Amino acid sequence: MGLDTQVVELLGRNRLTGELLGDGLEVAVPARDRGVDLIAYADLAFQVAAFAARPIQMKAFTARGFSVDRKYTKIADLLLAYVWHVGGTDTAVTYAMPHAAAVRVAEAMGWTETASWADGGTYTRTSPSKKLLGLLEPHRMGPGKWFPLVAGVSAVLDPGSADGRAAVPAAGPVTMGMLFRDEPPHWGLRGDPFLWADLARRLSTVTCPESPEAARAIIEGAFAELTGCPVYRSDPLYVGRYNLGGMSGGHVCPEFWRDTAIPLLLHRLRALPGRERGGAAPVPGAEPPADADRGCDAGPGC
Repeated sequence: MGLDTQVVELLGRNRLTGELLGDGLEVAVPARDRGVDLIAYADLAFQVAAFAARPIQMKAFTARGFSVDRKYTKIADLLLAYVWHVGGTDTAVTYAMPHAAAVRVAEAMGWTETASWADGGTYTRTSPSKKLLGLLEPHRMGPGKWFPLVAGVSAVLDPGSADGRAAVPAAGPVTMGMLFRDEPPHWGLRGDPFLWADLARRLSTVTCPESPEAARAIIEGAFAELTGCPVYRSDPLYVGRYNLGGMSGGHVCPEFWRDTAIPLLLHRLRALPGRERGGAAPVPGAEPPADADRGCDAGPGC
């Protein structure tokens, strides 16, 4: 006999709570049901310089599934958590992402063009395709991934200060991966969000260096390692594993990384406690290294 929906939800919530607690976070349950199942937060001064919290809406499945609902747009800073294989023999898997990222997944799958989305603002799939699994993979959770997603860089910043500096330094190293918690306001090409997620994972255990110059070198080195091309490449480059459809599917825009993404990450680095506001910044018109265009195939323009 199958599990009823209430049992599935309880099992999923218990698993999710365990993951959050295991990552050093605390968990609260709202007194009223307004679309938030759990609130994950970090509050101890040795962990963070300012209280940090994210509301979470959980979707639990005995097998696999993914859903997105337009109504959750009203909840600020909401995370959606999808817990698979609840109460079964298969290994449980959890994916988590901001609501806006879930909508982008729906757009990439073409679901926002369906009558279900147009009329009801919702779409559910219980048999994930290979394409959907690829879109979800950057959001697969594991040990060490919940804390930066919930607390992130904002946890070591003081929102009340004039310049955004921290009132008290956070204990323990701040990793480069934490700089990637919040996505940029826009992307260059369709492959850029996947590279962003890849870089966040690759740098999740790399302690932030003291200088922006060193941080830039780390980011540019990881960029070249993951794409096979330097960031100073003049034309877009193609990464096959990022191609999940669309006109620019699989293409990464180096110009976007030089002019938008890397400066944003360095700005976040400078805002960390104990950092100087100076440091390397992009120099307009600066010449790239002489060998920057060697060794990779470019795609169509950004």
